[in-house]
This record gives sequence, C-alpha cells and structure tokens, in this order.
Amino acid sequence: MAIKGRASILTSKEWEKVFSVIMNNRHAEKNTAIMKMSRHLGLKAQELAALTIDDVSMLEGNDREARQSFTLRKEVYIAPRETPKNRSRSKYVKKNLTFTVSEFENALEKVVSLVKADKKINPIDFYPTKNQNSTTPRLLPLIEEPLVNALKTYVEMRLINQPFLKSTDPLFVTQKGGSYSPNTLQEHMALILRDWAGVSSATSNSGRRGLITHVLQTYDVNVAQSVAGVRSPSSVAVSYNDRTEPYSNDSKK
Repeated sequence: MAIKGRASILTSKEWEKVFSVIMNNRHAEKNTAIMKMSRHLGLKAQELAALTIDDVSMLEGNDREARQSFTLRKEVYIAPRETPKNRSRSKYVKKNLTFTVSEFENALEKVVSLVKADKKINPIDFYPTKNQNSTTPRLLPLIEEPLVNALKTYVEMRLINQPFLKSTDPLFVTQKGGSYSPNTLQEHMALILRDWAGVSSATSNSGRRGLITHVLQTYDVNVAQSVAGVRSPSSVAVSYNDRTEPYSNDSKK
C-alpha cells in the first residue's frame, strides 16, 4: 500500500501485468521502451520526454540518406534541460515545501522580528528559493537486458517507419508523430499503469521510486543520490526510503 502523497512501488507480478497488457495494445514497442526506462533507469516523465534518438543510439549514415542501422549506446546521459518553447509547461503547483535547517532558522528569525514589530506576515515571502534544476547531470548504464532489448526493438521500428530519421528527433513521439510534453507523457504513463494494468495507486513516478528504494536498500544513500540525480542525499532518504513496500528488480523482466 502506498503512503499518502507518494507513488506506489510495483511488485514483480504487477510489472509482469504492465508489460503483458502493453503487448495487447497499440504502440507496444514504444510503450514497452518507456516503461522499461522508467523501471530500470528511474527516469522522470520530463526526462523521458526530453530524450532524443541520439541520446540512446548512434545512427549510421547521414541525414540526406535513408538509414538502415544503428548502434545502441552503452549509457545514456541525463542532464537538466529546460522545456523547449514548443512544448507545454507543467501547470502543477507544488503543495509541499522543503527547507534546509538554515533556511528554516532564517525564516523563523524573520517571522519573530515581524511579530515583535507588529507587522503583517505574508507566508509567500518565506518560501525557499525555487531550484530551477532539481536534478544533476548523470550517466546511466544501458546494461539491463530487458531495457536493452526494448530500446533496440523500438529504434529498429522507428527506422523502418522513418528511414530518414534524424539523430536530433525526439526518442518518444505521440500518435501524431510530435514530441511529448512532460505533462502528456506523465498522463500517458499513468494511463498504462492505472487503467491498463489496474494498479490504481501507481503514477508515472512509480518506476523511479521503486528503483531508488531498491538502491537504498541494497547499497547506500550516496549511490541512490547518484542514480536519482538529486542534489541532497537527505532528500533521497526522506522521499524514497520506505522499506515497508515490496520491490523486486528482476533484470529478466
């Protein structure tokens, strides 16, 4: 059972169901690759939406001729990226705030000063500064066999359907052939997990949370921080270390 406010962590059986129902729906190659990257790399929807063909594969030939082959990269580089101008931005408003100890103490001192001066207090004035890039650059290995096979199958399909595919083209595209916005891909992943597979408490962040929880339980917080690409080790421990929920990182699935 998921803790309120957190995405649930899927069990092995639930993941089996996810990939089984994907095969019974349209665009199975694409959806399998998306969910494998979520599960095995812990990528967020906005990170998946920003990926290009070149991020995971090296196409042979040039843009002026039809391409027939490619080489899958050994690792994928994930870097904080701004949302392109032609993509919609998230309308989600964060309801929770996270303070460092020093930020909290400073805010408390200011509140006390205002109270003593009998001045009006505006809570917004004490919100912590928003970090535009909440994640840090990281290299994630493409070594898990299920993930490698899914990406190879998907890129091969893209080349068959689009022989003049460019390295700069988005990795994942919508039914109309355009790039996903982070919001749209987030909703699409939730649709697969909730409506198709029936995991009602799952979200697009379930794969990420499951992987990072597994890393925390198997290694330590520093390794988990590197995998997650977050700046603060404490945020990893607080957000992901939930040992009451089952998780299996079965690399054969």
